[in-house]
Amino acid sequence: DEELKRLDARGARLIDKQGRKGLAGKIGFIHPKSLHGVLTELAQKT
Repeated sequence: DEELKRLDARGARLIDKQGRKGLAGKIGFIHPKSLHGVLTELAQKT
């Protein structure tokens, strides 16, 4: 969640403003428009 908040504060377009449940922990996505068309998933193992 902290990394998503940091990216949001720096102006990144986010699909998830906070982490959500994924298969093995929390996940969050950065919108492709922020990264030259590449959909990026952040994952944190819990």
